[in-house]
Amino acid sequence: MNRLFIAHTHYIPPSLYEDCLDDVGVVVVPEFYPDLIDAYYGRIDYFNSIYDFISFFNTLDIPVGPLYFAIENIRTLQSVDELAGLKQAGVRSLQLFHHQNNAYFNIREGLTPLGYELLGAMEIEGIALDLSHLNDCWIHRLSNVFSGKIVVSHCAISDFLEAGNSRSGCISLKTLEMLIKMNALIGISFVNDTVAHSLGEQDDKCVYDCILNHFASLLQHFGRFNLCLGPDYFASNYFSKVYNRRLFIPECFNTISGYKKLYEDLLDLYPDEQMIRDVFWSHAANWYSD
Repeated sequence: MNRLFIAHTHYIPPSLYEDCLDDVGVVVVPEFYPDLIDAYYGRIDYFNSIYDFISFFNTLDIPVGPLYFAIENIRTLQSVDELAGLKQAGVRSLQLFHHQNNAYFNIREGLTPLGYELLGAMEIEGIALDLSHLNDCWIHRLSNVFSGKIVVSHCAISDFLEAGNSRSGCISLKTLEMLIKMNALIGISFVNDTVAHSLGEQDDKCVYDCILNHFASLLQHFGRFNLCLGPDYFASNYFSKVYNRRLFIPECFNTISGYKKLYEDLLDLYPDEQMIRDVFWSHAANWYSD
């Protein structure tokens, strides 16, 4: 394994680009809270717009590439008219919903008039619609009214978890099958409260095994499709306090050794090395470059 593409993250652990891989591609979510900027990058800054964050990030000279940006908190989008400039600045996808209703989308009622205008503008500009954090019903509805590219950048599969236990950010195999037919990009989250069984979600090894099982089972079930890595690195200590539960990504993924282990373990379960290379790099790299 010599190339790695992270399709959704709030920051990049330095060890991932300091380990002499040939390429590390990333899709970074702009962050606006000063305390989180300090936690991620060791400095406190204040941003008034998405452009401010992108300018700040580019000054960090982090040796990654290709580098793209994705809007997760749509409330930071000041106007639909911003989309053309944001595309030029490197924004490649936009998420309609992230835990709170907004001017574009209401979880009970769906798209607002401004939301329909936004989707139309995204189609024109070639900005992908990220359906992460939405349930199966809304994914089906929105995919029927949007003709552009679709991504679910960080999710898990509900069929692989215990029945009757609703997990944040999960979609069903039936929904996934529909998305595959639409050539959507699908990223698997590494966050414990998304990807792991509830009884084992506080055990590092159990969470790792659930991540491995997701990739192996999906490859065995569907074969080749746009499957990729969507780990979702974030300030786990901060948000564990906010939500009063321990949230984390398995410790091994803070260094490149965790990805090498996942690569080898997946190869043992699904002996098609070219396919696994594509999961780790080509599926996302090619999808975002089109």
